[in-house]
Amino acid sequence: MISISELRKNTLFSGVKVSELRRILPTLRQEYYPRSAEICREGEPGSCIYIILSGQVKLTMTENARTETLAYLNAGDFFGEASVLSNEPRTVTAEVVIDAEILLLGQQHFYDLVERDPTVMHNIIRTVDRRLRRRTLGMFHQQPKQSQIVAVYSPKRIAVKTFVAVNLAVSLSKQTEQSIVILDMTMSSPNVAETLALSVQSTIGEDDITEEQVKQVLIQVNAGVTLFPMPSELLRAGKISREQIAGILSILKTLFQYIVINTSTEISNNTFEALDLSDKVVLLSPIGEEPPVGMFDHQDLIPVYYFLPDAPQTDAHLTESAPLILPPGRIAEQRFYEQGEIIVLENPLSDESDTISRIARHVADMRIGVALGGMAARCLSHIGVLKVLEEHHIPIDMIAGSNAGAIIGALYAFGMKVADIEQFALDFKRHLPLVSIRDFSPFGGGLLSQRRIMTLLTEYLPEKLTFHSLKIPLRIITMTLDVGQKLALNSGSLFNGIEASLAIPGIFPPVKYDGKFLVDGSIINPVPISDLLEMGADILVGVSSFAPLTPSYTPPPLHYQNLVGYADNLKIVDIIIRSFQNLQYEISTAKAMIADLTIAPELIGYSWSDFSKAEGIITAGKKAAEQALPELINVINNHKIYSKL
Repeated sequence: MISISELRKNTLFSGVKVSELRRILPTLRQEYYPRSAEICREGEPGSCIYIILSGQVKLTMTENARTETLAYLNAGDFFGEASVLSNEPRTVTAEVVIDAEILLLGQQHFYDLVERDPTVMHNIIRTVDRRLRRRTLGMFHQQPKQSQIVAVYSPKRIAVKTFVAVNLAVSLSKQTEQSIVILDMTMSSPNVAETLALSVQSTIGEDDITEEQVKQVLIQVNAGVTLFPMPSELLRAGKISREQIAGILSILKTLFQYIVINTSTEISNNTFEALDLSDKVVLLSPIGEEPPVGMFDHQDLIPVYYFLPDAPQTDAHLTESAPLILPPGRIAEQRFYEQGEIIVLENPLSDESDTISRIARHVADMRIGVALGGMAARCLSHIGVLKVLEEHHIPIDMIAGSNAGAIIGALYAFGMKVADIEQFALDFKRHLPLVSIRDFSPFGGGLLSQRRIMTLLTEYLPEKLTFHSLKIPLRIITMTLDVGQKLALNSGSLFNGIEASLAIPGIFPPVKYDGKFLVDGSIINPVPISDLLEMGADILVGVSSFAPLTPSYTPPPLHYQNLVGYADNLKIVDIIIRSFQNLQYEISTAKAMIADLTIAPELIGYSWSDFSKAEGIITAGKKAAEQALPELINVINNHKIYSKL
């Protein structure tokens, strides 16, 4: 039974006389709506006002065949007043986000209440005014992020799940600087409180729970994270209902930005109810087994793989580029359970911390993607850009590269430090010329062979390396020779992909890859920012080392010496590349408009063949990145608070 005090918490009844609330209380009808249920639909007749007791409701409307989200409403809000006041059809669709308990106030009873106490109408006017101002501001400003519910789940009984849940919550706190709570649904020992040596002072019972009770149960964890322990004995006995879980989540969403649910290792209705109410699920699966994605429908899934003890360390079934894999070994996990050590705090540079930090950025919609575009020696400027990002601890979650940008991207995605990549570039001098008259091969589909370049690369990358063996997801941009379409490679042989990306038409022969003949994709997508979008990046950073045409160096023989020796008959290479250069510059400038930030090093005075001037080109990239750094930090900070536009 709803009490008068609960009614007064709703903005519709704020300041209304108690006598009138007693009169209206018996006329209210209480309804329960599960997640994804439609309470009302746009265009339908409306004869009641909806009063939210618990849960969360999303209001949307259709405009020009496009569905627009207007607002998320929580306990204490109301909606549906427009149709009741105007006798017109509903103007919005209301969909349940978290299971909601709703009171329905009929039209005639509403009219009677307004006639006896006009305070209700004043409350409606204030609420409508506030919503209109928020919507108007939303047309010109970014919208704050909505609270997220993230469940950590494994279909197997594994201890690593709690280790991931706690470290994920702490990593989220560090990276987003937002409020985080762990909802611990562990049924067996040790639970989160026991592991972290926290004292549980209060807990919940079988009855409905209020915000005051929730606040009494909360336990402050170090590192800016709070814990809400569920009573394991009630969970085991099945005495916690879906309605209670939904009610707790709806209250926590008003208090915290992110709710990390540590689901139980035991199969129970409560586990599946928590998963159903979640926005995202970190799905833990052993290496060698496909994750059970079919059991989910609406959640954003984040598959994470782990190694079973004494199981063969195979990754043959993995096809995606650089999947999220927890490193083998149990030292960090053992210290967590024995000493309460949180790895992302104690050793933030460890492989475990790196994987969990990547998960956290996925959860927070803060994944940074970098597109490396350019041709030949000019791409060495990418090293300077990466150097600045590394020095300022700005993580890269995915890379897309074209032409020589694919080489720089592959080295970084493989796990090489920028200092080592820089040394690799500076060592080019002892390998020059990279191609010479001995590589002249006009009957192979191009003027020159890439044999020497690819042999050099084997000194730094394993020749049999595949995309999924990388530490960072990578796409290499190529073009199919038959129909001239872009083909982004992210699986199979990494070396074949690099070779195809370097295959400048007319200079190097096409590369046969999976039954297709491929060439350099920078011709049609010089700075592949659009591929970062397809990969799921939230923050798009383009690095363009293209530039408009400038006069060639003189005397010409010195210009060609670095790349092709003294063979004057190979000057045709320069003619072919310069014919592409302006087109690539124009295309890259146009496509870079979708990036959050484009870094364009000043490379006037450097040609595509100036590998001997690597130091100056790298410095140009470093200088451009340092100038762009404040803007990039601002973009990252905005993503901590605001939704993607």
